[in-house]
Amino acid sequence: MAKPTSKSLEVLDYVISSYLLFHEDPRKPGAVIARLPKKMREELQKLSSDDALVMRPENWWNKMGDPRNPARAKEEWDVLRLEEMRKAIEALPDYVVLSGGWAWHYMSPPHREFKVLHDHKDVDLFVLPGLFGELASWLSSAGYVRIWTRFDKVSREFYRYEKHAEGGTKILLDVFLGDVPCVQVKTVKVVAPGYLLTLYGYVHETEDCVAVRAAEKLMARGISPIGRKELVAL
Repeated sequence: MAKPTSKSLEVLDYVISSYLLFHEDPRKPGAVIARLPKKMREELQKLSSDDALVMRPENWWNKMGDPRNPARAKEEWDVLRLEEMRKAIEALPDYVVLSGGWAWHYMSPPHREFKVLHDHKDVDLFVLPGLFGELASWLSSAGYVRIWTRFDKVSREFYRYEKHAEGGTKILLDVFLGDVPCVQVKTVKVVAPGYLLTLYGYVHETEDCVAVRAAEKLMARGISPIGRKELVAL
């Protein structure tokens, strides 16, 4: 087998990024590879015998973010940091829709902030494509700056913004463009729980968190997970 080159690794990164952001079925990346130009497919072939990298796409699912450290899962999030993030969320325009771990946070009853319950590393948002320009202007006026990511080269549907709150907390926003079903919960709009569950595995990570697992079981029984104690039961 030919030794992988930096070019072939770059192509692999492109394939994974395209696969995660655009493909309807995250278990079938073959269509993404088939659409590549011939030279890119040849570069990718230099890696194709590496089972862990190419032949098992399930190993690609968490590349949108860093995997959670299992050893720290039952630690608690810093309460002051979460309060800064909560204030930032509730200051956002009312046309954004909260997704990911913070959506589960608002859907949950009052709880201690154990890391195993749901993710709080960043804030995932959806906004209608037609409103993104307005949101981008608002974020700039609120002190957020755009952070470039490797996904920018393959997508115009994902943007990352960052700012530091007065207390020093870094607020990281991952903004996705899309029209998603939503419900009002407390002071925010969140992605409807049934649809939110479908986003795990390729848009959101930490699908093994308590909230996601509990919501799957509740919805399988036809029960809305909103406000249910199972979302925060250890």
